Amino acid sequence: MESIIDFLLNYMPARRRDSWIYLGQHYATNETPIYYAGLIYKINAPQSAVHDFLILCTEPVHTTVDWDMYDYVNNELQRTDTLHIPNEFIVILTKTDFDSITQIYDPDFVPFQGQLQFEEQGISQYPSVIIPEHELHIILRDAGVPFVKFNELEYDVETLRYLVVRPAIEHYYKFFPIIKPETIPVQAQGRFEKELPKDSNFITVRAVFGTNASQAAQGSGMGNPFQYYRDQMIGGLFMGGHAFGRPQGRPGRAGRTMGTAINHNDVIGNMFHMTTYNSMLNRYSRVKYTLRRDENRVEGYHTGARYVTIEWAYMSSDWEDIPHDRKLEVRELAKAYALRTFGMLRSQTPDNSPGKIDYAGWVEKADQIEEKVLTHWSEFTKPVVIRNR
Repeated sequence: MESIIDFLLNYMPARRRDSWIYLGQHYATNETPIYYAGLIYKINAPQSAVHDFLILCTEPVHTTVDWDMYDYVNNELQRTDTLHIPNEFIVILTKTDFDSITQIYDPDFVPFQGQLQFEEQGISQYPSVIIPEHELHIILRDAGVPFVKFNELEYDVETLRYLVVRPAIEHYYKFFPIIKPETIPVQAQGRFEKELPKDSNFITVRAVFGTNASQAAQGSGMGNPFQYYRDQMIGGLFMGGHAFGRPQGRPGRAGRTMGTAINHNDVIGNMFHMTTYNSMLNRYSRVKYTLRRDENRVEGYHTGARYVTIEWAYMSSDWEDIPHDRKLEVRELAKAYALRTFGMLRSQTPDNSPGKIDYAGWVEKADQIEEKVLTHWSEFTKPVVIRNR
């Protein structure tokens, strides 16, 4: 069961949804009499806080479950009456994650492919990757494939996926991670903290930055890059100085709006006021965050916003999730690892072996390809610092 969990949590949301569909689209209601281990269920309990969640059953449950009594706390299912904390179900997708999937269902996708081969080799604790066989042939082309069969190589297919393809994918997502932003409120005294995601695809925190939000409701301005401009420019100059400063309409004129006449002397004075105002904010604004892996959380403080957006960085083990314009580079890097893997192994044959080949050139070529790709990625992703005010 642990290998199934690892494989499933290693998928991106669309693949987890596809796995549920492939396994039969089972639903969990308050009247479901039995739950089978290894099956994925979608909770159908409209009154429950976990309605439309995707869950994996890890142990057989031979009774009904009242989902109205469950909540999602600290990334886990918990009873609202605190009488029982279940360990038979693992959340695979929340309703928000499920609804945010834009990819259509892939009927050719087969979940958990390669799991049995991994278990037979005794390396089931290592996460594999999902890659079409023809792509693997292209990567291994310089190592003698497809001129020989896979079963004639020193490594089986699953081991090659782990030794050759996965390191290249991990390197790619180090430079180009999948970003999932999450906006959280700042606590008392400007501090904030958040637990790290319990996801095998989670890499690290990419960045933390403040938002110039004036409303708390999601979608009503929070995170809008033009929010600061609207508050300070439109609000301050044309709407009667709601954000700061003096009203900018002519004295005695009612209903000061953008369509009314404006006292330009006041506008110019207010612009000087804005310059001083923003200079002070820039001087005294501070944003800091610390990643505490030992405590499984990120914490910090922000002096200039009521909300902070944390950008979580993820990777994917599915080859198809890599953008097409980057696949060629990932393929080149994986080819380098194939050359090094086979070159170093085959160079260990005895010197007196008939027909011995010097594979040092393979290792040298692998080093050149790796340096070229990683240098290109590092140059492409040079950091740029932009002040938020």
